[in-house]
Amino acid sequence: MEHTSAVELEHFPAVLTDDGTLAYGGSQDWYRDPWHRLAGCAATSGANLAAYYRVGVSPDAETDAGEAVYSLERFRALMDVMFGYMRPGVRGFPHADKYQEKFLAYAAANGARFTTGLVEGWADWREPFACLQDEIRAGRPVQLLILEHAARQIEDNTWHWMTVTGFDPETDELLISNYAKREWMPAPVVFDPAEENTVRLVLFQKS
Repeated sequence: MEHTSAVELEHFPAVLTDDGTLAYGGSQDWYRDPWHRLAGCAATSGANLAAYYRVGVSPDAETDAGEAVYSLERFRALMDVMFGYMRPGVRGFPHADKYQEKFLAYAAANGARFTTGLVEGWADWREPFACLQDEIRAGRPVQLLILEHAARQIEDNTWHWMTVTGFDPETDELLISNYAKREWMPAPVVFDPAEENTVRLVLFQKS
């Protein structure tokens, strides 16, 4: 499906992989340690956020359009640092408040300050989708945590952190960076307020 009405972040970090292609943000599959690859989704999305704002890291190159390009080694090193902040437990890293706390600690250690917000407990899927649109239009990526969810079409993305980078108001979809790829997900499904679904949005604004 074409997304001709899509609104996307400008300058979301690209990563030059070993095969010469540009990845869309980071992937936890890039970790060398098996446990990190299994449970490093929070740290990977945190690395996306740090790379986007260039906090504690600088790109290796920029395109003519101003897009930041990171080498795989530089981005992997950032992910390793972020894993030290967002170290998962036996159940992963399922806490939005802890995510906020740890990213703020990383930012402070690198001379940056952010304000944060948490969106949860909505009654209608349009509420978080509207908030997300405001954030993207303001140039701010949004961190998405899907814990439990009844929809089979997104079951592979449960108990998982991702970075929202855009949306399409015509198709009611959100664009995410997931395993270094662009993926579109239907907002009415993701944000379905059914009791069995546990979804959070974490917002960051650079001060």
